[in-house]
Amino acid sequence: MYDIDYDIDELKAEIGQLEGQLNELKKKAAELREEKASGDMKSVDVGDLPAIGIHPMKMRNNLVGHFGKIYTISWSPALDTSLLSASQDGTMIVWNALRKLKNQIVRLDCQWVMACSFSANGNQITCGGLDNSVSIFPVQPGKDDTQSTAALNHHDGYISCIRFIDDSTVLTSSGDATCILWDLPHETPKTIFAEHTGDVMSVSIAGKDTFFSGGTDNLCKFWDTRNPKCVRTFEGHEADINSVVTVADGNSVITGSDDGSCKLFDVRSWSQLNVYASNDSMHAVTSVEVSKTGRLLFAGYDDCTVQVYDVVKGERINPILTGHHMNRVACLGLNKTGLALATGSWDDSMKIWA
Repeated sequence: MYDIDYDIDELKAEIGQLEGQLNELKKKAAELREEKASGDMKSVDVGDLPAIGIHPMKMRNNLVGHFGKIYTISWSPALDTSLLSASQDGTMIVWNALRKLKNQIVRLDCQWVMACSFSANGNQITCGGLDNSVSIFPVQPGKDDTQSTAALNHHDGYISCIRFIDDSTVLTSSGDATCILWDLPHETPKTIFAEHTGDVMSVSIAGKDTFFSGGTDNLCKFWDTRNPKCVRTFEGHEADINSVVTVADGNSVITGSDDGSCKLFDVRSWSQLNVYASNDSMHAVTSVEVSKTGRLLFAGYDDCTVQVYDVVKGERINPILTGHHMNRVACLGLNKTGLALATGSWDDSMKIWA
């Protein structure tokens, strides 16, 4: 046995002093962060940075087979030619985008599908929409009577976006102003993220335990999946955020909005670093995608065009991908290798660009 003589009052005083020092350090850290975050990429001299070279992109394939507006597409993370699309005609189609072949057609109970995705291993596909439910299907090439193997039911609003973190963990966003992290094998929510004040329109995985979200409250939020409380909120847009995409290293996000602009936000500086907008167009940005290197931004618009920007310089790069879609570009995405861009439109078609 040891005799330890504690002076409780003295310990309490010491703890209070340490807490005061800690709070003071937090305050100084916040002030330094705000000071460092006061600039943006436009205030940095990038004049000597070589202009990025991009070969003219051409429309290589036209995928026709849907009979309704295409709202969402998803490339397989396992096979760079496999593309998933969902349409208001009540079907999902798994395509061989290189050969323009329909490998699988999934007929859905709900025609108003707004989100679809491949699983991490490419063996499952999932969709959701105005039925407020997420349905999971196996990938079965050549079989068109596929039945759902699981359903995720908890949202009180339409499903706007679905992303797989791994084969057993799914992240969804909804018109009920929440995002949910799901335990897929048990079909139950693991964490509910509920700090948006409007419909959550898009989510993008940033890392193993982090993601970004954007919504009709004009806000982009950064989350840690281990805590339901938002880590950081990014402001700046003047209208709904329709799409968010994580830049290569996971520390930055690009948002696309109804206000006609895209914005680059960075977690490390907690600030907006760049803006991408066309002076000759104020059309809404419907979807955004970024190249594997993080240098090129592809933005789809409701005027039927896709525009390309230099992420660092903030400049628009020619060519503008135009003249092929006859209605708004609703969705776009790069394949696994980053060498092919798919665009889906309300004109019922998809185009493959390279």
